[in-house]
Amino acid sequence: MTFARGDLVTLDPDKVRERAAARPACLENARKLALADAGVTFRITEIKGGAGSVPLFLVRVVDGDLTVEQEEVLERVGPIAQVGELLCRQAVVTAH
Repeated sequence: MTFARGDLVTLDPDKVRERAAARPACLENARKLALADAGVTFRITEIKGGAGSVPLFLVRVVDGDLTVEQEEVLERVGPIAQVGELLCRQAVVTAH
């Protein structure tokens, strides 16, 4: 699937879990997993990477329609919630 700047996406919990299992000590993966499990929606703000490389997306939380559970997860994950953005591989992103 092709993604563009401005697209709404979520993180696929199974794919994030798979990546997190490979690096269990990585706090960033634990944060992404919590956000994926809660179904938080993101907007792609920037696409990084050139031809032949796996794209990286800079995504920002879409905060207009968050559920109470999603708000709680955002409060719990710390710095990402404060900054509102995170970098993730295309492999863990699904269209919203």
